[in-house]
Amino acid sequence: MKSRALFVLGLIALAHPARSEGPFYPEPPAVSEAQKRKLLLPQVRSTTDCIANRVRQQSDLGAAYKEGRFRTLIGEAIASCRDQAARLVAQHDQLYGAGTGGAFLSGPYSADLERAVLSRVKPDIDRQIAAAEAKEAEERARLASIEAERQRRVGLLKDAQKLLLGAAYDCAERQIGALVRGGDGAEVLAEAAMTLCSKEVEAAIKAINATLAAESPAFQQSFAGDELVRKEMRKRVQAQAVIARARRADTPPVAAASPPPVANAPTAARDASTDETMRACLSTAHSALNSSASEKSALIRAMIEICRPEIETAARRSFFDNPKQTLDEARTAALERASSLSDGMIGVRH
Repeated sequence: MKSRALFVLGLIALAHPARSEGPFYPEPPAVSEAQKRKLLLPQVRSTTDCIANRVRQQSDLGAAYKEGRFRTLIGEAIASCRDQAARLVAQHDQLYGAGTGGAFLSGPYSADLERAVLSRVKPDIDRQIAAAEAKEAEERARLASIEAERQRRVGLLKDAQKLLLGAAYDCAERQIGALVRGGDGAEVLAEAAMTLCSKEVEAAIKAINATLAAESPAFQQSFAGDELVRKEMRKRVQAQAVIARARRADTPPVAAASPPPVANAPTAARDASTDETMRACLSTAHSALNSSASEKSALIRAMIEICRPEIETAARRSFFDNPKQTLDEARTAALERASSLSDGMIGVRH
């Protein structure tokens, strides 16, 4: 682009050869070099000011400077200042002799033009750059705020999803508990429980879709996607049905009717009953998994995962009976009891 500027200046110089419209200043008998420079300086400044003013008017001045396009702006501005450049050529010819103005314009003047223009417009460049950076910072802050709000909403939706999924599985477990007495298979029990708990199931699916939509704006709910979620939920409910059937098969018949529950029964008796329920689940899980697990630790983890509802029930019962402990402490204690019971059932494996 510097060559373009030189070319434009050269055209201006060629358009004003040795002829002159008339002397700008009376030609003295003898003028010193210092006096010539002093006489020429106002027109040099006038020409440069014209170019700088045109450059200053560019809305992308700051961006052009940062991107290395400053010379391009100067080249585009020169064409608008041809009259000032022509006067500079003519005055140079008057002072130094015919034909010297064009050489001065395309030589020393052009070589120093970028520095001279920059010194005039640098404050404008700095203001534009500062304004652009402030705008970018504001936009980053706005986007960060939007992302923080999105993350907060995703967290709330995940919490709601967890609660609604838990409600759906709790409903299914209650229905299976009521239906398992009929002797139907696990698949039939699971399908019946899903139907009876359809309200809870649909609420859970809706919560899952809301979470996915908040996590990814590109997500679109579809019938196929909902069916996939139902399929996964049905597998979980069917596992509940398998455990319920196995638990019922392992439960010995009751010889006599149990006495009615006594109000304010001792906490130890309730804990024992809760632990017995957890023990029965772990025993059933152990029987079902013992042949497939190759490591003791893996088998314990699988047993505990299957019996998490019973472990959670034991933790909540302990929490209600002893308000001094937190629910997390009760859960930790229940998990430790379940691990100990599982370890005792498995024994030492070689």
